[in-house]
Formats: sequence, C-alpha cells, structure tokens
Amino acid sequence: MTRRLTARPRGALRTVLAMSVVLLVGATTAGPSAAAARAPERAAPGAAASADVARWAGPLPDTNYPVPADATHVAVACTIQPQPPCGDDSNPGTADRPVATLRKAIERVQAGKTIVMHEGEYREDAGVAMKQVTIQPYPHATVWLKGSIVQTSWTKDATKDEWKANGWTSPFCLSGGARQPVPVCYDPAAVDTGSAAGLPEQVFVDGVELAQVLDGVGVAGQSKFRIDTATRELVIGVDPTGKDVEISQHSRAIMVERHWDPGLPGGNNSKILGIGVTHYATHWRSETQQGAVVMNATNVTFEGNTVVENSGTGVAVMQNPSVVRNNNVSMNGYRGMVVHQASGTVLERNTFDGNNTQHYKINGCGDFCTVAAVKATEASDLKVSYNRFTNTHGAGFWCDVACLDADIVANTASDNIGAGIFYEISAGGFIAFNRIENTRGHSASDEFSAGVKVANSQNVEIIANTFSNNHRQLALFDGNRDADCPAGLTCRTTGTVVVENTFLHDQPGDRRLLTTMAYAVYADEMFDDVGDIARNRVQRPADQDFHWVTRRRHWIYRSLAEFEDTGVDGAKIDGQPIDFGSEYVP
Repeated sequence: MTRRLTARPRGALRTVLAMSVVLLVGATTAGPSAAAARAPERAAPGAAASADVARWAGPLPDTNYPVPADATHVAVACTIQPQPPCGDDSNPGTADRPVATLRKAIERVQAGKTIVMHEGEYREDAGVAMKQVTIQPYPHATVWLKGSIVQTSWTKDATKDEWKANGWTSPFCLSGGARQPVPVCYDPAAVDTGSAAGLPEQVFVDGVELAQVLDGVGVAGQSKFRIDTATRELVIGVDPTGKDVEISQHSRAIMVERHWDPGLPGGNNSKILGIGVTHYATHWRSETQQGAVVMNATNVTFEGNTVVENSGTGVAVMQNPSVVRNNNVSMNGYRGMVVHQASGTVLERNTFDGNNTQHYKINGCGDFCTVAAVKATEASDLKVSYNRFTNTHGAGFWCDVACLDADIVANTASDNIGAGIFYEISAGGFIAFNRIENTRGHSASDEFSAGVKVANSQNVEIIANTFSNNHRQLALFDGNRDADCPAGLTCRTTGTVVVENTFLHDQPGDRRLLTTMAYAVYADEMFDDVGDIARNRVQRPADQDFHWVTRRRHWIYRSLAEFEDTGVDGAKIDGQPIDFGSEYVP
C-alpha cells in the first residue's frame, strides 16, 4: 500500500476506537487509535511475543520437514563424522548415496527441488545458488554450516605461553596477496583506536570465542589471539592440548542470487529452513560479503534458522524482497541483519539478541556509525512485526535513508543503546503497538538517545506503544540533513502523530518523556494539530519532563501538568493548548 508523503486525511485520527488491544506490559492495556483503522492490514495483532529475553544457548530447535522422494541428499563424509549415511561428492545425491557438501548438492539439484541435509557440521562455503531450491535438514537432524576448520597442529613458544597454528595463515583482508586490514576489512572511523573489532578472524576453544588483539600485543596465558601482520600467522594464549580449537576459514555460508539475465528466475522463490550458521568471518566493508547468509533474489524464504557468532553481519537481504521469519540471529560481531533496497521484505517473529559483540563504534563516528540489531536502508513497505531486538551494543531496529511506509508493529525493543526503534531521513513510518524498554544512552548526559527516535522524517505515526524506563522515552528531531536528503523527500519532521501511547516510569529519579530538537521545523510545527499529540497515558506524570523547542525558546516542562498548562507558558500548537494525556496508575 502506498501512503501519503505530504498530506493525509485528519478526521479519523480524532476518533477513538472502542476496541482495545492487550499490549506487552503485563496487565497494562492500551487501545489502538482510528489511525490504524485507516489501513486495516496495519492494525495491531492481538498480542506480541513474550517479554522474556530469548538468548541463544547452543542447541538448534527440532525440525521435522517432509522429505520429498526426489530430494538431493547431503551427509558429511564418514571420515569426518563416522555415522551413516556417508557422503561423497562423487555420489549421485540419493538417500543411500548422498553427496558430502552443500556446494555439490546445489550444483546437482534440479531447479525447484529440495536439498535435505543429514546430521552433521558442514565446514564450507556453499557458494552461490542461482536456481530455485529448498534447503532443509533431515527430520530431527541438527545441521550446522560452519565457517571454521578444526586446527590440530600447534607449536609452543619456547619462552612464553603462546602457541602458533602450524600450517595456517589468515586468508582475510588481502590485497595483492598482502595482509591489509585497513581499509580492506574495515574503515578506521568505525573502530576505536587500539581495537581489533574490524578484523574478521575468529578462534573458538571448546566452543568459547577468544578475543582478538592487534598484531604485537602479547596474548600469553590469556583467552586471546592475534594475527602477525607480516606472516598472517595465528597465535593463541590458551594451551590447545586436549581441546577442540576452531578457526574461521570462510567468509560466507551461502548466497541465493538472482540470475544476471532478468528473463531467467535464478534463485527466486528459494527457501532455507532450519539450519544453523556460525563461525563465518564476514567483513565489515566487503562488497561481496555483506553477511554470512546473503539473499539477493526475489521472495526467498529464510525461516527457522539460527545465525550466531559470525564476525560481521549475520544475514543480508539485498535489492529484492524476502521473508525472514522465526529465526534466531544473535551474538554476531557487527549487525544481526541488514536490509538494503529490498522493498516489501517481511521480518516477523525473529530474535535479534546480543549483536555487535565486537563493539564497533556506535557514537561519534558520523556516517560510519551504522550498528543495529537490524539496519534497513532505501526500502519501502517493510513489514516488521513480532520481532525481538534486544541487548544490542547499538540500536535495535533502525530504518535509515529513504525508508518509506514501513510498518513496525508489535515488536519488543529492549536493553539496546542509542535507540530501541529509530526512523531517520525517511517517511511514512507506522510505529505501533510495540514495547520499547530500558534503552540506554551513550552517556548520562546524552541528549540524543531515546526509546523511539524520529529524525528528519515526515508523516510518522507513533501509536499505542508502551515505553518503559528508557534513557529518553521519545525524541523527535529536525536537524540539518539537507545534504543527505534523497530525492522526493522533504527530510523535515512534519505530520507527526503521537497518540494513545503509554509511558511507564517505575525506577528512581526523573525521566525525560519527550525531547524535540529543531533546525527548520520546531516542536509545535511537527504536528498538524493538537489532536495529533493526545490521549497518551503517563505513569508518575510529575517525574517525566518535556523538552519542547519552539521559535520562541527551549521550554523545559518538569511535569505533565506544566506541559498541558493552558496559560501563556504551556505548550501550544497553533495557539491551542495540548492535551497530551492523563496519569496512568498500574
């Protein structure tokens, strides 16, 4: 559905529906406004997912997908894992004679058919699937695609507790055959001085990841490792004797690709179901390694997968719409997921938890600060619902630069830094029925972090959300972003709607409820009329203040009562006092 970018009917916004919706806050309820009724497909679901943090703990969920009779079968070779069936890439790929690698199965399978993967760890880059294919595990099998190899040969340093990996050199960050971490792997602006965050190598000892340090830094006796810049050799500070040591070897697990000939389907309508993807050394800057899994074909379904502990971005949806559903994309080194120029993509019921484990910079780095659990750019009509964006060292869900008409509905954004939900340099966002809680600021004095941030974006509706104990609850910004403004957008924060939200504050101390900042548009100009900022509910209204920037002055109202005062100093829109809402007592 195409929504208005400059004008819209206002009457429906002034009517409250009788219907109510249970909304993610225990016993708290809030009713949807009639704004939702203008587009029935955007109305809130009955309830959202549990507020419990669902961190990945190791095992994959059980699966039981039907096995087609004409499926191509894959099983690890019995020399690697002595458990039949035994794969061999010279086999035809039948159930009794499976191939050994996913790459070979993709080569063999007929377009439109299914690949069934048997129990095991597949340590490979499966390459590019440029044909329609379904990839799934055998019923109840645990299948991991791993970007690592098992390293068994080590030499101990004669003078200190450091061990060198015999015969292994890093294949990453190479230019002309030489090791060049900067700028081949990352831009220095995205990484703190002295940090190895941008380097893609990974080492896991008995499943626990070691921390990478820069070349020349000692690792003796520590759970750390380094790569010698000149020789590309790897050195660890943990005794590998009797331990399973895995070193990342591949940058990408699989790419599903459209055909170069637009008349041919390529990988369109493919499915990847129920697979684990881990240990891939994805690069921050590489144009061809946007994620451990890359979907660059139309209507790819990525469902029920677990994508964890990859060095960069976990999943990338590029240029074409896909469906990403019921996945766990957690604890990746950079972003959980990126969506770029993939209009119409659906994200629903996914968990994005604990991403940016490498602590790429999230503040003070301008255009290089791009960290989020999910970052979406240049995409219209995104459907984002029932997801969990939690514990990110960075923003939760961030829609940036020409996001148009995104539906961000019934999600939980909890314990992120900078923003729970961020809508920037875009238009037409529908942010409704979400729970946004415990967003932390970059510092105690941070003026820009908030549970929901809207910056230089027009016609954004913020309806029936629950805000709880965020650094700042809600922030509306209009800054000087003219140089970044895409064609067709105003990049002015106008036409904003803030209705029927609940603002909870049950922790000690004051809380800033609303912050506005102005460049060309001031707070009282961000709304078309007073009915567009109304019918909200505020817990402890005397302890949540409002920063309201007008052409006259920067007003600081220390309570809801001060903000709504009908006198000369109360907040106004077109000279009319604002009835922001009422006190809420749980």
